[in-house]
Amino acid sequence: MRKHFLYLTLLLATLFVPSVGKAFAFDGCCGGGCGWLDGVYVGVLGGANWLQNDHHRRRDTKFDTGYAVGGSIGYKFCNDFRIEEEVIYRNNQQRRHHGLFGSSSRHHRHSVSWMTNFLYDIDLCWCVKPYVGVGLGADWDKRDHRSGSSSDEESGSGRNHHRAHFAVQGIAGVLYPLCDCIDLSLDYHYLWASSHRQNHTLAAGVKYGF
Repeated sequence: MRKHFLYLTLLLATLFVPSVGKAFAFDGCCGGGCGWLDGVYVGVLGGANWLQNDHHRRRDTKFDTGYAVGGSIGYKFCNDFRIEEEVIYRNNQQRRHHGLFGSSSRHHRHSVSWMTNFLYDIDLCWCVKPYVGVGLGADWDKRDHRSGSSSDEESGSGRNHHRAHFAVQGIAGVLYPLCDCIDLSLDYHYLWASSHRQNHTLAAGVKYGF
C-alpha cells in the first residue's frame, strides 16, 4: 500500500511540477534570440554625475555631485549586440579651487559628450538582463568662472573656456522589460576625456523599441 501511494505521489509530482513552471514562466525572461527590443530604438536617461577631482597644473579642484541628462538612438540585432549614438550633458559645480596664488569660487563645469557605443546584452534567463559596452567619441568641455582671485591662467571673473577632447567610455548596466516595446534601464558610465577629465555617471533610463 505504501509503495502504491509513493508511486502515485511521484507520478502526480511529475505531471504537476512542469505545469507550475509554465504557469509562472515569464516569456520575456528567457525567450532567447529576439525576445526584447529588436531593431531601431530610442532612449532617454538621467541621473547623478561625479566629476573626478582635478589635481592638474598646481591646483586642487574638487566638485560637488552634479547631474547628467541625455538621449540615444540605436539598433539592436537578434544576437544581442547593439550599436547606438548617445549624447549626454553633464553639469558639476566646484566645491573648492586652490591655486598657487589664491582661490576662486562658483566655478561650474559643463560638458557634452557624443559617443558611438557598442553594447552586448547578456542573456542569463533572468527577468533583468545585464549588459556591458564601450564607447568612442568626443567630449566638449566648458568652464564658467563667475568670480575668483586666483591668477591661474584659466581663472578670472566672467571668463569661459571651451575645450574638445577625444573620449572613451565603459558602460555596465541592467535592462528590465516593462512591456513588449519598453525597457527600463539602470547603468554606470565611466567617461575618460583626459587625465584630468574623468566622469562617473549613474543613470536610470527608458528605451522604446519600434
